[in-house]
Parts: sequence; C-alpha cells; structure tokens
Amino acid sequence: MNEHVATIAKRYSAALDGCLDSDQVVREVQNQTELFLSLMTPDVEAFFAKETIPTELKQSILDDLLKQTVAHEYLARTLALMATRNRLGALRLFLQDLRSRLDTRLGIRRVDYVVAAPLNQDERASVEQSLAEVLGSKIKLTVRVDSSLLAGCIVRLGNLVADLSLKTRLKQLKESLSEGA
Repeated sequence: MNEHVATIAKRYSAALDGCLDSDQVVREVQNQTELFLSLMTPDVEAFFAKETIPTELKQSILDDLLKQTVAHEYLARTLALMATRNRLGALRLFLQDLRSRLDTRLGIRRVDYVVAAPLNQDERASVEQSLAEVLGSKIKLTVRVDSSLLAGCIVRLGNLVADLSLKTRLKQLKESLSEGA
C-alpha cells in the first residue's frame, strides 16, 4: 500500500470526523460509510484509483452515487472534495479509517468470528452478548463459516487472535507428539 495514499485517507477522515457534532450524526454517517464500503468492490476501487480515467468522469459517477444513497451533507462534501482533488484512489482507505474513528466515538468494537458451521440467531446473539460483557463495549460481529476448522472458532479483535479451533488443537497435539518421539 502506498504510504502517501494512506496519509491522504487519514487526513480526510480526521477532518470529517472533526465536523460531526452529535451521536445521531455520527451514527448516520457510520451507516452510510458501511453502505459505501459494501459498494467498494475491487473493480470499483480500481476504477477510482486509475490515473488514466478523467477526474470529471469519476466525479460524475460519484455524484450519481451520492444522489442515490442520500449521503449526509458532510460526507457528500468530503467525497466531492476528494473527487475534485483527484483523491478517489484513497477512497477505500478513507472509508475504512472513517469507520474506525466513528466506531471509537460510539464505543463499538468489531469482532470477526470464524466458525466451522453456521450459527442460528440465538447462538449469534449469545456470542455477541458474551463478547460485549467480556470486552465491556458494543460489538459489531462478523460471522464467517470455514468448514476446515472442524469445530470451535477463531476470534479476531483488531490484531488479537484467539484460535480455539479443533483444527489448530489437533495440529498442536501432532507437533507435541512428534517432538516427544
């Protein structure tokens, strides 16, 4: 990743974050940020990052997108400014950094939870409640299924990873037994 692009993204997200003056506005912009992130496929990201595509075309497409999503005024202005200054190559990083900043303001922690089999609603609610109690904050839980785990789970919170999967435990047992032989 280009360090210059990351710096640009952080500057824009910090500026926008500084303009948001109430929890209601923060939640509104956070929801819209999630929407924009969901639209950022690799093709869309590549389109906005490509230097050979005219800035006016990028601005036009972004304007149409902003009208369709009815973005908050501050978010719309920030994105329009990024387009005008040909900074849309930093769009994904901007949205990710903004989401992180808004999560912090709202006391939300994002947890990735990888399991061997799908969870039903009750199981998911139980996991969210348990994590919220342990972490002492609101949780945004992302659940992914990876059948290769066999059983158990992997919990990721930022850079922290707790691998409680049967696959990993069996691997550790195998290594332990082979060392003792």
